[in-house]
Amino acid sequence: MKLITLTILLFLFTGCSDDINILQKVSADGIFKEKSQELVLSEPKKVVQNDGATIFRACASCHGHNAKNTALGKSQVINGWSAERVSAALVGYQNGTYGGEFKAIMHGQVSKLSAEDIRLVSRHIASF
Repeated sequence: MKLITLTILLFLFTGCSDDINILQKVSADGIFKEKSQELVLSEPKKVVQNDGATIFRACASCHGHNAKNTALGKSQVINGWSAERVSAALVGYQNGTYGGEFKAIMHGQVSKLSAEDIRLVSRHIASF
């Protein structure tokens, strides 16, 4: 069991070996004898969403797979909007200058999108 645990730990720390030397010595029974420094965790990297279709998947749950649904039965249908109109709405939701009844919901949905994400998803929606 100790060998399995040691193997898993070594596997997990292998990727960190360039930045941190966690383990210097391991005895035959698998007990760590010394470490050189404390483990410092970095912030997680943002997952890059590579295209508008991928980003739109989150939108489709309310707006429909072809953007023809009224989200929650009350919003405007966004199918047929130009990329510029979609982009302006998304940026407005981000900074709080656009939206009515769903302003808070949409702010949460778009708050983590980058300018490039907005450009890509806007072009995708406009392509329907």
